Amino acid sequence: MKILIIGASGRTGNLILVKALKKGYKVRTYVRNIKKLTFYNNLEVVQGELDDVDKLSQAMLGVDAVLVALGNKVSQMSNPLFTFAIPNIIKGMEIAGISRIINLSALGVGSTYLNAAFPCNIFAKTILKANFEDHYIGEKILENTDLEWTSIHPALLYTGKVGTESPKIFNSKSKTKVWGLSVTSRHDIATLMIDIIKDESSYKKKLIIVSKRYV
Repeated sequence: MKILIIGASGRTGNLILVKALKKGYKVRTYVRNIKKLTFYNNLEVVQGELDDVDKLSQAMLGVDAVLVALGNKVSQMSNPLFTFAIPNIIKGMEIAGISRIINLSALGVGSTYLNAAFPCNIFAKTILKANFEDHYIGEKILENTDLEWTSIHPALLYTGKVGTESPKIFNSKSKTKVWGLSVTSRHDIATLMIDIIKDESSYKKKLIIVSKRYV
């Protein structure tokens, strides 16, 4: 099975890339700046922009699933990204004839705001408001397609050296609340996104993942 990773030069995206290769997946990446990407054996790299639908669709030819791990730098958090990127990714998938997509989002985006208790719900409406609204617009477009989508909603991110043995993962529709200063390991996110590639029970669901709670 071959997958395309969009956003592989980022911290979470790179972990997805490494874990996918270790799992035996054939991996292709679509990146804007190849200088930021770590190269590995058996890795295909396509350089392109997110507004280039033709290039995106070409990169998607022959792949079975698209994994999206995009994110703005802290200094650009309020800049629109998903608003234009997700529609272009969808168009590319339709042209290439691909139906499976897993998109990395955040706890507090869209309907998952109902799962976010203090202080995550406060962050979602204040310092992260513009960023989360951008996420939401892109995700709403994705949800209204016939694609086999799954969105992943972690709490505050941290990297660490390894993931946790048993992160809490649940469907947002369970209405389970995430209380306190909860965090999610990027390793755990990468593992989850790879593990559910072929999991039909995850289709059209918003999965919340939490690794630890400090307070």
